[in-house]
Amino acid sequence: MPAEPVAAPIRQLALTSARELIRSGFTAGVMVFIFVSFVVILLVLDAVLPAAAGTSLLARGIGAVAAWGFLSISVIGTAVPLVAYRERGTLALLATTPAGRRNLLVGQLPVRAAIAAIEGLIVLMLMAVVGESTPLMLIAAAVTLLCGAAMFLALGLLIGARGTNVDAVMQIGLLAPVVLIATSGAVIPLTILPDWLAAVFRALPTTWFVTAFDSAEQQSWTDALAVWGGLTAVAVAALLVAIRLFDWGVEKAR
Repeated sequence: MPAEPVAAPIRQLALTSARELIRSGFTAGVMVFIFVSFVVILLVLDAVLPAAAGTSLLARGIGAVAAWGFLSISVIGTAVPLVAYRERGTLALLATTPAGRRNLLVGQLPVRAAIAAIEGLIVLMLMAVVGESTPLMLIAAAVTLLCGAAMFLALGLLIGARGTNVDAVMQIGLLAPVVLIATSGAVIPLTILPDWLAAVFRALPTTWFVTAFDSAEQQSWTDALAVWGGLTAVAVAALLVAIRLFDWGVEKAR
């Protein structure tokens, strides 16, 4: 019973958020398109180009596929709706209710987490079909996907907590996946970059996530635990900062 005052608002906000996302065909469509299009592009390239070292492009880029999909959920599916609510004055109205910043932000997560879970399952199936993944590698990949999804969703909440312009955030959502792929080593090997630039890119949490799949065969459990711990720490920090800095948009509504 003591948890009811907290659980009830979150449950109601989660249901409302899910209905809004489902009703918004454009947002949901863009998320699905971004994820599916990247998979299709790699499949087409695999069909057209000869495989290098006996490994398909899709198998080598599976981490980038997961990051690409999670990032679209993070920015387009999470940050953009929050910024839209702020622009329309919806958040200013919610500020007069007992909803609370924490409840509002946490309430955005269930439906997005469900979509991320579906994408994660697709990634695992692709790993099993096009790669040479052992059961242990698939288990490790599942944990990486879980920690990575948490991180990307929390970063989406952080962007949505302060964003004020829907068009600007949408542009970020469309450009961020390209930047992520370019900085993670999925397209441009980090070894050919200047040492200082490669070090900067390797320090990015998104690079930890992508390279965790690339080096799964050589990665020790100690390395895997370090990656999972790092991704989880970033997720928790981003969520706490998002709650702390969340802007209801009251001043703009006035």
